[in-house]
Amino acid sequence: MPSQGALLGHYYGNGTLAQTDAIIGRKPALHLAYFNWGQSFQDVFMNIYPLLAAKGKPILIGEMASDEVGGSKAQWIADIVPTMKTSFPMIKAFAWFDVMKERNWEINSSASAAAAYAQMARDPYMNP
Repeated sequence: MPSQGALLGHYYGNGTLAQTDAIIGRKPALHLAYFNWGQSFQDVFMNIYPLLAAKGKPILIGEMASDEVGGSKAQWIADIVPTMKTSFPMIKAFAWFDVMKERNWEINSSASAAAAYAQMARDPYMNP
């Protein structure tokens, strides 16, 4: 299988048309045996981030989410802004995958997840 860098170069091209780079990532659930269910927000994006940040353009997470299974969804959400500030400053926006599909990715899957998301959305870092 090609490395993430090789795949990025193949799909990114020379970068003359893109104003931002977009990536997708979700903290998978325990039942997805081929994933590490305990991944933090940082774990999910740490390998691809340096490759995109090297392009010098803002990064958009086009889709991300966390499941309630396999750890605290509320804590995963609470860790987003501090991690963006310290480790991923080029990530400027994201869209939450707010869907009940194979897992409950919805932001309001629990009261604690909804509260963590509301607190994150009020953070000044998310409202420049």
